[in-house]
Amino acid sequence: MNAQMTLRARSIAIAAAALALMLSLFGVASGATAHGGDIQLNVGQDGTGKIMMDAVYLEDGHQVEEIMDAYMTAVSATGQEVGPIRLVSGEFGPYTWATPDPALLEGPWTVTVSTTRPAVASTTIDIDIVEVESVPDTNSPGYQAPTGFEWMLPVGIAVAGAILIALIVIIVVRMRAKRSAT
Repeated sequence: MNAQMTLRARSIAIAAAALALMLSLFGVASGATAHGGDIQLNVGQDGTGKIMMDAVYLEDGHQVEEIMDAYMTAVSATGQEVGPIRLVSGEFGPYTWATPDPALLEGPWTVTVSTTRPAVASTTIDIDIVEVESVPDTNSPGYQAPTGFEWMLPVGIAVAGAILIALIVIIVVRMRAKRSAT
């Protein structure tokens, strides 16, 4: 009978550990993906006349990863108007939008970028377009190259939580087994 109780206790401990692992994984993932609210548009240029933009949520500072409908308009110091031009994603990295072609000539410009998705936002900046010989890859506004290890923290927390819960369950099961054996 003691062997049956040990087998039953082990089965309960394994099931509890598996359940704790699943709950901690889903709990961490849902918290990490929850976004919403107002956004801030970060606007810049690449030095060739292209306008670039990325966006972050004001509440948590996380980058906006949803599809956006961003448009750019600009007015030069001489009164020349450009746009609206739809910004497209991809060329300067994930979650960065830009004009598909150089849109502005050399000189000072007042640029406005607006979007209505995932939230209504608009930003106006003054920039000078200056011809450059080469453009480094690192001048995207607010863009930080992913290291590839962003997933490790939430997974590590989930695994540590699951191990802690499993240890607590094992200790409780062993204590109850000792009590019932005496």
